[in-house]
Amino acid sequence: MAYQLNNKTKIIGLTFSGLIIITCAYFFLYKNKNYSQQINPPIKNVNVPFSEIVFNADSALTIEKENGTLISIPANAFKNLQGKDVTGNVSFKYRTFDNAIDIFKSGIPMSTNQERNAFLQSAGMIELNAYQDGNPLTLKSEKYIDVELASFKKTDGYELYYLNDSANWNVSNNFNNIENDRKKLKLKNLIMPHSPNPEDSIQDLVFEMVANLEDAPYLKSFENLQWKIDRKNISDEVLEAMRVNWDDVAIKEINKRKMKYEMVFTKTMQSFSSNAVTKTFKVKASPVFNKEEKRAFKNDFVERMKDYEIKFAKYTTEKLRLEQEADMVNKFRINKMGIWNVDKIINEPNLLITNISFDFEKEIDPTNNHIMTYVIYEDNNSVISYLPKDLNKVGIVRDKKITILAVLPNNKIAIVHDDVIKAQLKISADHLFLNTIKANAEEYLNRLKKNDVVVN
Repeated sequence: MAYQLNNKTKIIGLTFSGLIIITCAYFFLYKNKNYSQQINPPIKNVNVPFSEIVFNADSALTIEKENGTLISIPANAFKNLQGKDVTGNVSFKYRTFDNAIDIFKSGIPMSTNQERNAFLQSAGMIELNAYQDGNPLTLKSEKYIDVELASFKKTDGYELYYLNDSANWNVSNNFNNIENDRKKLKLKNLIMPHSPNPEDSIQDLVFEMVANLEDAPYLKSFENLQWKIDRKNISDEVLEAMRVNWDDVAIKEINKRKMKYEMVFTKTMQSFSSNAVTKTFKVKASPVFNKEEKRAFKNDFVERMKDYEIKFAKYTTEKLRLEQEADMVNKFRINKMGIWNVDKIINEPNLLITNISFDFEKEIDPTNNHIMTYVIYEDNNSVISYLPKDLNKVGIVRDKKITILAVLPNNKIAIVHDDVIKAQLKISADHLFLNTIKANAEEYLNRLKKNDVVVN
């Protein structure tokens, strides 16, 4: 009996020893986990989606994104991995990373190599891939894809990088930062040239709006229609306005029963200081018709007004979109598929190395849960990741807008906004204790998708 007890004791003792060895190894692995220089999206089910277009390989393809990015693929550009020319349908996939949050979601490393001795800040990044029947394609040696990548910042000192083997960034060909002439042309085509031809009368001022309907199709509803300004509303300002070629006009109903409308004319001019100045003129007017026509015309005019409002809303939306499009583009030519980035190495003389800790650490141990922390430089489009063991040497730049994100278990995320970071820096620069906002990672990172325009 004693012998059996001793054996059990030995077995139990060995079991506990094994647990101790396994536990020690487990903690050792976590504490000594190294950085991985690879594409690794930090949030499950959250990434920057690809846009996909299927087209015939024998044809050229031009894609224009709403932000101003343009991709031009020549005809007969692809070959398969066996070196054979590709014919038939090709699936072309692409995505752009326009801000630091996009870079964070993608998990694309912004360190130049495994040693993490240099980090990049982006002025625009794009990924291009092509497939046929699910198999990746490459470009023929004599074929190139031309890219005009939307640029919302100056790119002095930047270079064009290519992510080789999804691991290390290599400097590639040069690029040119040029004006987005496509935006200028489209805005010009949206401008409506008016040539008013007013007719004065003793009682009222009658005029007709004359416009180029190709530039302002929403005014077709009022083609060949005269408008009347009551004599009581005529002033020197009104008479002067009749001599101006206005850029735009908006019409709003103010009295449906009496068919009274407000017209708002606008014109943008350059001032002596080279600043754009917008001039506005408002006037109340009514459509002109005689009493016999009034009843029949009134119903027709209501339909005209509805048609106008729909067309004008589309015009206004498109004009606003174009105004938000990038004024500059980074133009370059590529000879292989993959990820291309207009980058430069971060060189911040005011970099502060500090120790950070979070309010959640009592409930969630960063080391045991392998919580990655990301410092997101919003102005520089840069993302730097930190393992738990390196939270005592986090780089912070005081004069840059920063967000810190910690990826928690169960698809949660802890957020620290710039104002909280700056407030803590005033208290102590050596150690930052950060109170966080907890959120569902997918909900926090959800962004609206934008549609692209395909030009064949």
